[in-house]
Parts: sequence; C-alpha cells; structure tokens
Amino acid sequence: MDDLFKVIKCFLTIFLAFNLRNVNRNTIPSAHIQFISVGLNYMAGVAIDYINSAIAKVNMPDIEGFLKFTYHLSQIKIEEFNIPKSSNVFQFSPSD
Repeated sequence: MDDLFKVIKCFLTIFLAFNLRNVNRNTIPSAHIQFISVGLNYMAGVAIDYINSAIAKVNMPDIEGFLKFTYHLSQIKIEEFNIPKSSNVFQFSPSD
C-alpha cells in the first residue's frame, strides 16, 4: 500500500511541476512521459495486491428488501478475495 501511495505521489508531483504556467503565461512547461509495459505490469501487480488485501477488510452493510418475498441479509463477510496476477497485463502491438 505504501508503494502505491509513493508512486502516485511521485507521479502527481512530476505532473504538477511540469504543468504549472509561468508568471507571464507565455509558455507552458511540459514533459513527455513514456511508460513501458514492464512498469505498467509492475503497477498492475501492486494494485492487485492492494485490492486483494483491502477487499477482505470491507464491512458489508445489512441488506433487506421485498421482491416477491421478504429478505434480510446481515453480517456479510468476505473471508477471501483473490484476483489472480497475470505476468502480462499490458501487451502492446508493434508500432506501425
């Protein structure tokens, strides 16, 4: 979870630093960022780990209602949640 926040904080810092206008508003500093599939796959793995650990801690609210019958679901717990990791989440075709 800390890795994800560090990466997001770093990305936002870089984004904001390069997208602020100068005092005269004549030029807009910018940066060209290129992500490679290895980096994107790493971030997908970090995100999947975070989601797998966070969903198990979610408290589900009680649910009740009436359709053709009355129902009441309470104390719902997710004991295990697992999104399988893929080694190649992002695959790119060769550029033309």
